[in-house]
Amino acid sequence: MSDLKRKQNRAKNKSVQNRASLKANKPVKSKTNRMRKRKRRRRSSFRQKLKAVFSCLILLGILGFGVWHFSFEEIRLAEHVEIGYTGYDTKGTAYLRLKNTGSHSAFFDTVECSLLTENGTLANGDPITVHFSYDEELAEKKWLRVKDEDAVYTVSVLPEGTPLSTELLFRDVSVSFEGTPPALTLTVTNKSADPFLETVSYEITDAKDFYDMGDTFHIKAVFSEQDAVLSEYITTGREEDYTKEYTVETQERYLTDASLLTMDDIRTMNETAASLFSDANEYGLRIFSEANLMPEWTNGKTTFRWSNPRLISAYFNTLKPEHYGNGILHINDVKLVYLVTLSQANGAACEAEAVVRFNNLMQEPDGSLDLALDSAKLIAASYQNSHIVNLVNDEYHDEYESEKLELE
Repeated sequence: MSDLKRKQNRAKNKSVQNRASLKANKPVKSKTNRMRKRKRRRRSSFRQKLKAVFSCLILLGILGFGVWHFSFEEIRLAEHVEIGYTGYDTKGTAYLRLKNTGSHSAFFDTVECSLLTENGTLANGDPITVHFSYDEELAEKKWLRVKDEDAVYTVSVLPEGTPLSTELLFRDVSVSFEGTPPALTLTVTNKSADPFLETVSYEITDAKDFYDMGDTFHIKAVFSEQDAVLSEYITTGREEDYTKEYTVETQERYLTDASLLTMDDIRTMNETAASLFSDANEYGLRIFSEANLMPEWTNGKTTFRWSNPRLISAYFNTLKPEHYGNGILHINDVKLVYLVTLSQANGAACEAEAVVRFNNLMQEPDGSLDLALDSAKLIAASYQNSHIVNLVNDEYHDEYESEKLELE
């Protein structure tokens, strides 16, 4: 056999051996590879399944969120608040009110809105912030999505205030008088129809029980400054701006000054008083008894007469102020004391003293006097001088001041 052939055979045999060897080893390597491939396929399948699950979950989440989101009704609380104002520019006060609650009244009953801005000193142009709070659990149960952000508004509607002047405060105040000076009483009446001014009360700061002509008094307006601001009135805070002075004037008054009585006045009263001395039967029996004289009777009657009255003294009396209003009938009086003859038809006679009184003499606004001549009355007569002295000086000493008048 040629060498070439032998080489070819050896190469062929070697090739065969190599293939056999490869074939002998091939089952081990192929099994491992197949296992690896199967693992790779299983992992790939798991990943794909996991991705699919995740995708489904995400899709379900998105769908669920969408359903949840669109199932809630959105409410913006700022759209449900109304703001009103009281007061005036620089002294404004804001107040809040919820509106348009619709079918969610139960929820809106839990909503509270409050100002985070200082109230009471608001001016036009000021920002105010409104804060909201509510029952979150109830909102969730009602499927409500609430927008509760703080809302900011701008003040722009406050009016200009009206100065609360003394003239305005007392414009509709009436002072009425009852009685006559110096025993005059006062009544203060508020006749205003203004919603704020009609709530103002008025008091006399230096009040007395009684007033005389020329007396001054002060009336003070009493009110709530907060209510004044709410009614758009500008207050000063100074008490003197709420007080007004008044004077009692152009009133007739009781005469209290004896120096104003002239001799002409006394003569006029004397003329009137003298006309009262005629029939004396009211006093005759007692005076004759005091004088130890026997009276004469004619047809069962006495015949006492007054004659020749002579004015011997005069007294002016004024009621003390502490007794004003105590039911005493007169404030002043003039008592004229006379020496007068008491006689009967048979000629029996004696001298007696008698008193004529004029009461409640008046002083007119022009200074003239009303002597109250129609009040003249014979009030007492006695043979005993002591009885007359007691009457004119002592009997009413506690109630009256007495002054003796000078006669010519």
